[in-house]
Amino acid sequence: MGERTRDFFRGQSLLLLGVTGTVGQVVLEHLLRCAPLQRLYLLTRSTPKASSTQRIIDLLQQPLFAAVHKVLRDEEGEAHSDDSTASDDDGSGDGGGCRSPQSSTQSDEEVLLNGFGIHVIEGDLQKEYLGLSERDLETLKANVTVVVNCAASINFDDPFPQLFDQNVVGALRVIQLAMSCEGVRSSGCFVHVSTAYANSNRSGVIEEKLYESDIDHEHEFSELGRTTGEEHERLAEQLRVRYGHPNHYTFTKCLCEHLIDSRRGDMPTLIVRPSIIGSTYKTPFKGWTNAPQGFGTLVAFRAFGASLRLPSDGMAIGDVIPSDYVSSAIIKGAVATAGRVGHLEVMHVSSSHTNPITWNELGRHAVKAFTQQNSQSKIPKKYMIGPRFVVKWCSSSRKYAVMHAMDDAAVVAGQSVAARLSDVLPSQGRQLSKLVKFLRRRQKALKLLHPFICNQWTFKTDKISQLAREDDEPDFPLDVENIDWELWCKDYLEGLCRYSLIPTLERMSARDKDPPAPKQPLKPSTFDTMSPSRMSTASTSRTRVDGAGLRSRWIVCGRM
Repeated sequence: MGERTRDFFRGQSLLLLGVTGTVGQVVLEHLLRCAPLQRLYLLTRSTPKASSTQRIIDLLQQPLFAAVHKVLRDEEGEAHSDDSTASDDDGSGDGGGCRSPQSSTQSDEEVLLNGFGIHVIEGDLQKEYLGLSERDLETLKANVTVVVNCAASINFDDPFPQLFDQNVVGALRVIQLAMSCEGVRSSGCFVHVSTAYANSNRSGVIEEKLYESDIDHEHEFSELGRTTGEEHERLAEQLRVRYGHPNHYTFTKCLCEHLIDSRRGDMPTLIVRPSIIGSTYKTPFKGWTNAPQGFGTLVAFRAFGASLRLPSDGMAIGDVIPSDYVSSAIIKGAVATAGRVGHLEVMHVSSSHTNPITWNELGRHAVKAFTQQNSQSKIPKKYMIGPRFVVKWCSSSRKYAVMHAMDDAAVVAGQSVAARLSDVLPSQGRQLSKLVKFLRRRQKALKLLHPFICNQWTFKTDKISQLAREDDEPDFPLDVENIDWELWCKDYLEGLCRYSLIPTLERMSARDKDPPAPKQPLKPSTFDTMSPSRMSTASTSRTRVDGAGLRSRWIVCGRM
């Protein structure tokens, strides 16, 4: 690890939001393993099933953090060795890390969190002041020097009110908190994770900057905050069309970028724009992913044997990027931006500029990977939909539309048959119903992916290339030009099955043995002065497991 990065993080206190998401988890692992922070605050909310602290404890038990546990054990071994030869050391140390000494009176949970140097903060982006207690708010203001916001709603088909609340209103609450931290404004920085497709309303080469617009973003934000119900969604659709965005996800991310710029004051700010995020390529090990996203969505469907009919001829660039490269850009970008008062940096993390690969090539690599797949990472046969990998490119948009409509009609017919069959042969009816649900999700996913498969952009990546040249750190890979896509596809497939799909199937099978828990009533979303109060229309079913084991949120191709 280069001294520049280590020297910067030594003594810093960092607040990380969105830690339970794909990017947030990889960033957390990176920080725990490689950054000697003084304090690491994790803001997360409680759920009906687990407290915020328990969610972090459960997260740290995942395979992604195996290397971090090893580092902790090694440090504890060194500490015991040092204790045996200690003299008059007063314990002040040099501040080399955020890990605290363990007390015999601590609970197992406290030992684990203190061992990693983690302070869990209960909070919620959808609440005023992030739902922070007065004590926690003052603690963060007094100590935090770097804020990294990875939190967002990444589901393309979430209702607009939910996307707006989380991707815009929530992000503005975070920047309000960051601006109240003196350390962030002076010597630290605020990092916001956006998406390269925030500029999907443009074409060709996309520069690392905020593009000028004739739209008054503050006015439109106020109008969206003022309206409710159908008027709110109608205005959002008008704005999306006016912006030229393919969906509300990219629209809200674009709007948020401009609002951050207008509200950041002179606070050092970094906006990181990743493209389609996939599994890790190098660190902490190859192939880790916790859910299919973008290209991984197609891979996930194939893992169950589903055939895919895709638009275009497959020659458009499939701009994928490993998640550890995104994390590296966030961490090293924060070091480069910190202390640059009044400065706004925009940084792409993508492959289309230095190491492009087409959708067709990605498909070929995936086909080859499936034929070489080892037995440990294969989906059990009882969950399979079909036996072969089938990818059909359809360059005629008219022909594709007709065939897609026929597939939609087949799904509708299948639903009707499954309903009738359930009355006569319940077991067969349930099996057919699962198949129909799976195919319906496939159709929905292909529709949502359509604009990104049929179009292509070249996202300039001069800034991460410069960071890679200035300080080549093995723990923080940014050498996009050296990525072997065939090897990455193979590791992605194995990791997706091993760490995501198969564990989900096992949990689904275990839940099938128990009666389903009653659904929780939808709770209203509260707003502060940035947006008037209104009831959230978000669905509560997006984490349900059904069909052939695919979670609903998998098919919406988030985080692009």
